[in-house]
Amino acid sequence: MHKGWQRHPNTILSSLITVLLIFVLAGCTPATSKPVNTPSQPTPPGSVFPSPSETVAATPTLKTTSLPTEGVSRMITPQSAAEVARLARLGQGMVNGAPFYSIDGELLVIPTTIGIDFYEASSLRKLRSVSQLTDGGVTLMPIYPRLVALSPEGSFLAENLHAYIFSPNGELQEQSIQQFISVWDFTAGSVLWKRQVGWETIPADLAFSPDGQKLAVGFEAGNGQLLEAASGEDLFSFRGSELEFSPDGRLLATMPSGSGGDQFIYIYSLADGQILGQWEGQRAVFSSQGLLAIERDGAVRLVDLDKKIALFAFNGKSVAFSADGQSLALLDRGMIRLYRVADGSLIRTLEDNFEAISNMQFSPDGQTLAVVGEVPMCPNCQAMPQAALWQISDGTRMKLEIQDPLGLTYAPHEGHLVVWAIESIQFLSPQNASTIAVLEEYAPMVDGDAFSPDGQTVAANSGNPHLSARLWRVGNGQLEKLLEDPNNPGYGSAKVLFSPDGQILWMQGGFWRVKEGERLTQLENKLSEEAPHYIPASVAFSLDGKTMAIGYLEGYLQLWDLGEEKLIRKLEGYQGEVVDLAFSSDGMTLAAVYDYPDYTIQLWKVPQGERSLSIKGTEWEQEFSQVVFSPDGQILATLSKNNGTASGDVELWRASDGERMYQLEVKDAMSLALSKDGEVIATGSNDHTVRLWKTSDGSLLKILSGHGDYVTDLAFSPSGELLASSSNDGTVILWGVHIIK
Repeated sequence: MHKGWQRHPNTILSSLITVLLIFVLAGCTPATSKPVNTPSQPTPPGSVFPSPSETVAATPTLKTTSLPTEGVSRMITPQSAAEVARLARLGQGMVNGAPFYSIDGELLVIPTTIGIDFYEASSLRKLRSVSQLTDGGVTLMPIYPRLVALSPEGSFLAENLHAYIFSPNGELQEQSIQQFISVWDFTAGSVLWKRQVGWETIPADLAFSPDGQKLAVGFEAGNGQLLEAASGEDLFSFRGSELEFSPDGRLLATMPSGSGGDQFIYIYSLADGQILGQWEGQRAVFSSQGLLAIERDGAVRLVDLDKKIALFAFNGKSVAFSADGQSLALLDRGMIRLYRVADGSLIRTLEDNFEAISNMQFSPDGQTLAVVGEVPMCPNCQAMPQAALWQISDGTRMKLEIQDPLGLTYAPHEGHLVVWAIESIQFLSPQNASTIAVLEEYAPMVDGDAFSPDGQTVAANSGNPHLSARLWRVGNGQLEKLLEDPNNPGYGSAKVLFSPDGQILWMQGGFWRVKEGERLTQLENKLSEEAPHYIPASVAFSLDGKTMAIGYLEGYLQLWDLGEEKLIRKLEGYQGEVVDLAFSSDGMTLAAVYDYPDYTIQLWKVPQGERSLSIKGTEWEQEFSQVVFSPDGQILATLSKNNGTASGDVELWRASDGERMYQLEVKDAMSLALSKDGEVIATGSNDHTVRLWKTSDGSLLKILSGHGDYVTDLAFSPSGELLASSSNDGTVILWGVHIIK
């Protein structure tokens, strides 16, 4: 049982449908260096707007799947659409469960949004990833967070899954949602069996017995089942949700889930399924010597099950035993107290102010203690996650500067401290908390993506847990640069956008100099002089790079002359947030999408600022969220949200008179893009797919599967040969036609 997992911050909808599993066999991936991460600095003296210059790539670090060496040489067109396939994946998904080591310490197992990754523990060399694709039209996704268990001898791998069925047009068939447990033959890499557990039967825990022959499954409803690991055959049912086997494999302790049920700890005999004892309590932990610590309402009792007596009682909770079973630690009124198991005497008090602890563990040698928990930053402030490390000998504390930690564990042999967050896994020295290695290609959900003008770089941005953008090299799939603002949770449009000269990157409310990775504070200050109290939400650049449009949350819209570095005019008359902007290819027309209360797409003549055409939407039924011009400027493609959700319909309109041409036969679309020649429309949907359509008549050309969550944004490369799709699964996929030369 892997304790300490906390739910990710997420969007409302993505907590309902999480992950489509993809089968990936990955290559070796050492991960001992960090990508360039340049802090925000003032813009150097001179022009606020960067002048054109060559983009210089940062030193690449972590190796990922690269594009085929034979190259890509055909544009994505209606004629080549049938041959479009996944060429590369940028990023390894989002950490979606508690990483853990195999019992022998040889493997590090990392559950993600797109599969389960396995690393050689000693070298951090990636060995492989396993996952499942759609099965007969059924989309398989892990429950949130992902439960994964590896049997002690390494033969079996168990995980929990959802099964969703989508209609051909991408609409979720809610009555078909099911849940089941899947068990793999880990050596062969194939699924041994699946067990359907019903729609409302949510697994809370998975655990293999010490001999690896039995699998215990606990459910949030307060019941569970012991199964034969190899066959899935029922052995016996039990009460309780969370699970703990005794070290000798004779006993199973079951606990209530956090969601309710009876508040009892039950002890079962694995031989016959008989209840050997029960106590009121919320949590139970075995020591390596077979003693059982039982937590109940802020108190801990230490029980010898063989003698059937309680040895000692302590005030506190969140108990953890040292590896040799001689010491225990617990949280008591904000402080960590250490006790001797032999006589119950206090060893030391570690001063702190934790409100709650999600993860506490001794190092294998018993010399240090690490904790992830919630600490209030100030009186009456909300508690925030924090990691801490102590030397037990003298109580010295080393604060771990890790953003939004979720959990931790120690490597069994080397004793490295492993701390994970949504977007990274760090390996630290327990002696001085120094960084040994970082796996940083795990990333939070991707809100938007964009190609650089030369097509050599893809930018992928995220607003969770803070504003960040990762810049990936297209040719080799390497992570070039990480731009982040830890104090900004992200807001505004999900778009990320390069300026036409490739020197400026816009992402969710801020501008960055691409080459140096610096925040363009002078540019932002200059813009704010004309809109001091407004928050930028969307940006568009004219194709020639001379004009920039910037829209705000409050319905404010400006046109800027980039050459003269001055405001051209303000475009007024609407109140709603400017959620999206698009220039026609000749730069003479600007389309602006206004949200509540306007629900309107307004076309403006540039630079005159005159209104030329309005397309009116409606609340709930047609709330426009994206607009794209065809290359010839004759067609507008729009995306609208329906029924208050983040997804909806895709429609095409004549730009000359606003007449609707047709609506694509797709439900719950979340993103769209037009190919370079305008002949292909790409849409991304809630069903995790990308669809290619023929612009001339709206006919479906191909469905592309490969993402593990909603497809949030799409972008065609400048050459038209690649399509980038971003997703809540934390990855960007590059699609194209693979031509063998």
